[in-house]
Amino acid sequence: MINIKKFFMARILDGKPTIPATKNFRNSLLYGLKILIYFCLLLLSWGHSGIVRLRTKLYERGIMKQAKLPCPVIGVGNITTGGTGKTPTVIELARILRRHHKKIAILTRGYQRDASIPNIIVRPDSDVRFIGDEPLLMMRKLVERGSAPTERQETPVTRKRGRPPAPPVSIIVGSNRHRSGQIALDRFEPDVFVLDDGFQHLQLARTFDLVLIDATNPFGGNHLLPAGFLREPVRHLRRAHAFLLTRSDEIQDIGPIMDTLRAIHPDAPIFRGIHVYDVVRDISSQMDAPIKTLISKKLLAVSGLGNPDSFHRLLEQCGLQIIQRLDFPDHHWYTDDDIECIRRIMIEHELDGMITTEKDEAKLLPKIKHSETEGYVMAIRMSIQPEMEFEAMLLKSLRAN
Repeated sequence: MINIKKFFMARILDGKPTIPATKNFRNSLLYGLKILIYFCLLLLSWGHSGIVRLRTKLYERGIMKQAKLPCPVIGVGNITTGGTGKTPTVIELARILRRHHKKIAILTRGYQRDASIPNIIVRPDSDVRFIGDEPLLMMRKLVERGSAPTERQETPVTRKRGRPPAPPVSIIVGSNRHRSGQIALDRFEPDVFVLDDGFQHLQLARTFDLVLIDATNPFGGNHLLPAGFLREPVRHLRRAHAFLLTRSDEIQDIGPIMDTLRAIHPDAPIFRGIHVYDVVRDISSQMDAPIKTLISKKLLAVSGLGNPDSFHRLLEQCGLQIIQRLDFPDHHWYTDDDIECIRRIMIEHELDGMITTEKDEAKLLPKIKHSETEGYVMAIRMSIQPEMEFEAMLLKSLRAN
């Protein structure tokens, strides 16, 4: 049986088909099919490009109006599909802003959630079904247990060593980010908004756009979906204020990518982003597990990510024995059949446990907490370099507005 998804993805990744070296009926037929699919994808891609360019022009000329919020809005986005590291970057930005005593509201869509409630304020105990996996991850990483923001909560006036405590972070989920921002203003009075996955969200005006570029696939094959992985033309990067080159440690030479970005937008600074290991946690006990205690274990890696290869490379860098891997689609909702598949793989290969991501934890935990599966979570963070220059640029953008 042909895996249809893998077949089409291969056509996208391979680009224009090449003439087969051995000419026979089967190869010629397959080559003709590839050519047909390739040009069909190109036609769809050109149509998509025209729509995106028209929409952008309408906003640039003011024919379509942008909604505005009274506080600075920092957008974090990309121009390619798949995981570029937006969520860990949003978390890192929020941590930087908290260190400088800013009250932050994160506006996010919440992909693959039950949208029966249009706008939701995220709490540490929120149901992942209604907010999505990434907003819940942000909340758990940024807000300590019992310290979730309350409505009209003021920054405490008590001081410790001459500094006020870090202000709370509020997270509002909803497709209408302007409406989410208004809710945040009314309930929490933030100093700054962080717009998650906001580069294409032209409906809301931003004061600063940070665009993430995945060094392992920077320009999505130079074609928009579905012929490539671009969400909009590369030249639209001129709207960005700064670039963050993520996974920059996974390729040998980032020079050509930086040259291309400088040619498109000479004035935008370029920073490097690296996914680094933070901690490993036992899923059942929620206690930290020293990484050295896992090195001798034979593990199954389970993830539902846009770019699972990056996760697996990090596991290998930590010296873990990943005997089998099970990759699900991004934002995957785990079923009982999935858990049975995990259990069967672990038995067949005599594995000691499974390891997954923080993003998948909230959806996996309810399924495996009553089973005998030994599970671990790999927590990561985004390291932005050079750190001091990035922080200074971020604060300067706030002062300018």
